[in-house]
Amino acid sequence: MVELLENIAGNLRDAYKQIKPGTMLSASEIMTERQTNKELRNLSFYTSDGMIYYLDQETNAPWLAVTDEKHNLLLQNIDGAVEQLAKTGNYHPAHDEAWRVISSPTTNRFNLSKLQLTRYNEETSYFEFPTDSYLLNIEQYDLVERIYGFRNLKMLKDALINETKIKILNPEYIQKHAQNGPIARASWLCNFIANSDFYAIARFIHYHSHVRGVRVSESDEEVPDTLREGGQSILYPATKEQILTVAQPYISGRDWNDFESHIPEKAPALGDTLRVAYEGKFISPHSQPEFDQKIRALYQK
Repeated sequence: MVELLENIAGNLRDAYKQIKPGTMLSASEIMTERQTNKELRNLSFYTSDGMIYYLDQETNAPWLAVTDEKHNLLLQNIDGAVEQLAKTGNYHPAHDEAWRVISSPTTNRFNLSKLQLTRYNEETSYFEFPTDSYLLNIEQYDLVERIYGFRNLKMLKDALINETKIKILNPEYIQKHAQNGPIARASWLCNFIANSDFYAIARFIHYHSHVRGVRVSESDEEVPDTLREGGQSILYPATKEQILTVAQPYISGRDWNDFESHIPEKAPALGDTLRVAYEGKFISPHSQPEFDQKIRALYQK
C-alpha cells in the first residue's frame, strides 16, 4: 500500500506527533517535490534536518552538523526540546548522544570558518548565493547540495528567485554557548515568497506552519482534532475562501490575483497566511494590526 504524504499544519511539536516517525521530509526532499508539486512552493515547512552546533574537540573551531531525521535529537525528545528552547533559546542534547550523532556516517559536518558567512546580528549569520552560480568553494558547495540539492536551483532561478540564503548561528555565538557541549536548533524552509531561504537556527517552533510526512492512522495512534499551543488558545482550520473574504478590503485590486495565487487551496496555516501578506508587501503598514487581528480570529473560533 502506498502511503501518501500530507502537509500537516501546526507548530513543530504538535504537527510532528501527527506523522509516522521516519516519514518527515528534509529540505532537499521538499525542494525536489516542489519541481512537480507547485502547491508546495506557496508553503513554508519545518524540515527533518537536524542542526547541531559544536566546537571541534581539537581546534575549538565552530562547526555545524546536519543530521537526518533518524539522528535528529531535537525531534527524538520533542517535548523536552520545546521546553528548553523556550527557556534558553537552545536545546542541549545529552553529551554522549550528541557526539554519537555528530560522528554518524550519515551526518554532514561543515566548518563554519570556510563558509564565508555574513554577520546579521549577535546571534545569526547567513550564507547567500546566486541561484545560477556554481562559483562556490568545496564547503559551500557541499552545504548547498545537502540543503537544496543543486538540481533544484534552476527551479528557483526560473521562479525569478535570483538569490537565496542559509541562515546559521554566528561562530561567536557558538563559541559562547557551546563551551559545555553541542547545542541544537530546529530547521525551517521558507516558501517562494521568502526566496525559499533555509533557517538552520529555528527556535521559535511554536510558529504555526507545516511538516510534510505520512499521517499517523487511527489504528496507529489517536490524533487530536485540533492543535493546542502551550498556554495559548486552540487553533482551528481556516479555508482559503474565508481568508480571501477577510483579506479583500486590505489588498489593492492590482495585487489581488497575485495574493490569491499564493494562498494554498488546502489547509492554509496561520503562519503562512501572514507571511504571504507581509513578506509579499500586500498589506500597507498602517493596516497590518487590524488585518492581523481579523486573520487570527479565523483560527480562534
